[in-house]
Amino acid sequence: MDMKTIAIVGGGVSGILVAIHLVHSLRESPASAIHVFEQTHPLGLGVAYSTSCPEHLLNVTRERMSLFQSQPNHFMTWLHAKHHLERVGAFVPRFLYGNYISDTLAYAKNQCPENIHWHEHHDSVTALYPQSATTKIKIKTALSREVEADHVVLALGNTAPSSRLGRVELPLNSSRYIGNPWQPWQALDMSPDDTIFILGSGLTMVDIVLQLVASGHHGPIQVLSRHGLLPQPHVIGQFASNIAPVLDEDELPPKQLQALLRTIRQQVKQLNETQGLTWQGVLDTYRPYLPQIWQRLNLTEKRQFLTHLKPYWDVHRHRIAPDVHSKIVSLQQSGQLILNKGRVSQIENTENGFSIEFRTLENGTVMTRQAMSHWLINATGPSTDIRQNPSPLVQQLLLDGLLVPDELGLGIQATPDGAILDRQSQVVPNLYTLGPLLKAQLWETTAIPEIRIQAEKLAQRLAKELSRQYSA
Repeated sequence: MDMKTIAIVGGGVSGILVAIHLVHSLRESPASAIHVFEQTHPLGLGVAYSTSCPEHLLNVTRERMSLFQSQPNHFMTWLHAKHHLERVGAFVPRFLYGNYISDTLAYAKNQCPENIHWHEHHDSVTALYPQSATTKIKIKTALSREVEADHVVLALGNTAPSSRLGRVELPLNSSRYIGNPWQPWQALDMSPDDTIFILGSGLTMVDIVLQLVASGHHGPIQVLSRHGLLPQPHVIGQFASNIAPVLDEDELPPKQLQALLRTIRQQVKQLNETQGLTWQGVLDTYRPYLPQIWQRLNLTEKRQFLTHLKPYWDVHRHRIAPDVHSKIVSLQQSGQLILNKGRVSQIENTENGFSIEFRTLENGTVMTRQAMSHWLINATGPSTDIRQNPSPLVQQLLLDGLLVPDELGLGIQATPDGAILDRQSQVVPNLYTLGPLLKAQLWETTAIPEIRIQAEKLAQRLAKELSRQYSA
């Protein structure tokens, strides 16, 4: 009997969770092989959990960060055994969560039964070629490996920020421009009193500022974003998972974005008056419903949301720990951190850095401001335009029509459960994805509470497919 093989391209937390669930789901199956391909990070950590900076905290409380939906206390149990709960705060350092992922992976591998063959490749996949004669997919890597798989999961994670800001080209060739803030930049020759200019004021900016200050940087830090918004803080104890939203999703028609906003505002007011609940708790009650709500909006409504509401959604939905928020506010009050609202109109290289021109609206008048900076850091967030992904694999799949950008530029054409669609809108046999590439279908698809559900469902689906193939 031919051994069936599942290949996972990408060894961040999304891919590793699929693999861990496969170890459980394939336990009673005939001999099977799991191949995991990851070049740049230790398995399971990806960009988010590779940080060693203790100031980088999880943006969700520890009680809600189990890797397994069916075991909500899994992370808490690990924390108690390894670090004692009283030694860590409600918002745990991300490097500790990385240790948790590593330990969970190690346990799964140790429990791997003899019928499952685990293979790790510290290598990058450069091409995938479906084999029509066998329904297998041939995998080619940068180190000239070739593997044939019955099923392939693309767990590619986030892409670096865009190299453009509207019509403005960013200075990619300058050694003082940091285009990917998730790559190591701390070893650069920065002086503690250098001026830093950061593009973007979201979660990535917060991470950068915390790391700069923790390393002793005391020079001015300028931040520019279109709306000048900062991530809002969580409120401890204000999670209302037991309160159902005042929303009947079965009756929610398309084209109801404004009605939905009114409903949320009304519920915030009502629950604040009756139960003292803050908007943070109310918004959290909508989280399980977000994919269904998003899918019911038509294309026009989705574009309106992305154009007008997305920045406000992001800072309210993707919040930060209260202590982190306090640090950012304190840096603003001290004058070290300066938040600007506006758009870049020009960037010029200078002898010691950059001259940055931006336009801002002040008292109803468009004003042009100029800032001089030694360093420029792009913290505008992951690029969702798949066409800008520099990966040879992604570019090959786009060229061959096996990946197709969605209409909104959020990810790719796919079904909500992760089946990838080709340029003829047909399902590509045996090719799947999860996580950020499904943003167009699910909207909220990048955090652990969503990823863990996707990974488990995909693993169960793959196990059923292998069972069917074995019995055929």
